Amino acid sequence: MNEPVYLQISHPQGFVPIYIRWKYKWITGLILCFFGMVIYLASNHFPLASPYELPLSIIDRKIPFIPASIWIYFSLFIFIPVVYSLNRCVISLNIHLYSFIFTVFFSTCCFYLFPITYPRELFPIPKTTSFWTQMLIQAVRNTDQPINCAPSLHVSLAYQIALGFLKDQKRYFPLVFSWATLLALSTLTTKQHYFLDVILGGALAVATHWIFHHLLQYQYPAAACENSQIM
Repeated sequence: MNEPVYLQISHPQGFVPIYIRWKYKWITGLILCFFGMVIYLASNHFPLASPYELPLSIIDRKIPFIPASIWIYFSLFIFIPVVYSLNRCVISLNIHLYSFIFTVFFSTCCFYLFPITYPRELFPIPKTTSFWTQMLIQAVRNTDQPINCAPSLHVSLAYQIALGFLKDQKRYFPLVFSWATLLALSTLTTKQHYFLDVILGGALAVATHWIFHHLLQYQYPAAACENSQIM
């Protein structure tokens, strides 16, 4: 594997340390994804209060249920490792991981404090839906209870990751951002989320990007200071 390169640094003595070394990239990513999934499912299956249902907005009622879009929705589990593999900067890697942890923890706190449920029963799977699509929809609905709505973690993770490419590997940004947008739309066409959830998920992604990519200052290792360059 090629050695990582480094983004240009402006605050080498920042207060947030860079912990993850490049050789631990994949094991760290897998551990954090597993941990994120565990705390998400914990809040999803063991809520602290009874979730309440929001009225469907005009947009929610206008957007049709498109069963085949479940494949796009499910592609988040491909999206994350694919875009993670595109990262070539050890500093950006750490910032992405910090952002991921914050997004999952903040969202989980929202799920516990403000449990909201979505009326999936209003959108049964059409009998004309293909066998494999039916199977996937049913598997998603069985695993992911219709709570943990706001903010949409699907949306916040997809856009938070995509926005990170504005600074690292810019040439991939149009592709990654387009994929993130399809993921966001699929949360509506699969009837997994309210339109409000998508808006809040997008807002969380923007806020997370601003905090971790622009507000915080990082304490870089010596190698980064010696080899910094613009990608």
